[in-house]
Amino acid sequence: KRMEEFFYGYLEASQKLKISEAYAIFNPTLITSFLNNRSILTSRMTEHSTIFAKQDWRMSSEAKEKQFIYDKYLERCANTGWNDINDDSHVPILLTCHGTDFNIAMAISSTGFAALSALDAGWYGSGVYFTTYAMYAIPYFVSRKDPAALLSFVTPGNVFPTTENHTGPKSLLGKVLKAGYTSHYIGL
Repeated sequence: KRMEEFFYGYLEASQKLKISEAYAIFNPTLITSFLNNRSILTSRMTEHSTIFAKQDWRMSSEAKEKQFIYDKYLERCANTGWNDINDDSHVPILLTCHGTDFNIAMAISSTGFAALSALDAGWYGSGVYFTTYAMYAIPYFVSRKDPAALLSFVTPGNVFPTTENHTGPKSLLGKVLKAGYTSHYIGL
């Protein structure tokens, strides 16, 4: 029941999904890797901020729009209850949703995520896609033969607030991460 309440709390619409099964996965190898990577990222962003904590988007012609998206990101981080966004050395952890097929979800639970670009090139850059809005993930898994949604903790690190249209002249379609950033963040 607690898991359903938590999942439904992330649904922004009144529509409810029927959750028929839920699994709690404990993978010590992936947990250790997550914590080690977060520690390295924290160290890099703190000790080498000019390289790993760039914010050159603030100088772009879309700075106002990007600031709006960045503020949404900070708000999402603050709403978790465990992130201290006022601590410059803190790398936030977000609970996210990733929609897929059950067999793929079980493989991810065993070995972790991999950027395969199986669906498309990636509208907002290549990589693995997560959302803090579970409703947004529904189209990516509901039509699968055996649909599954993974609730997963991620450390976005230094986010690039994305406002680029995937069909526009500054499209990030299929592009690698922006230099100096560890993720692209799209506000919904």
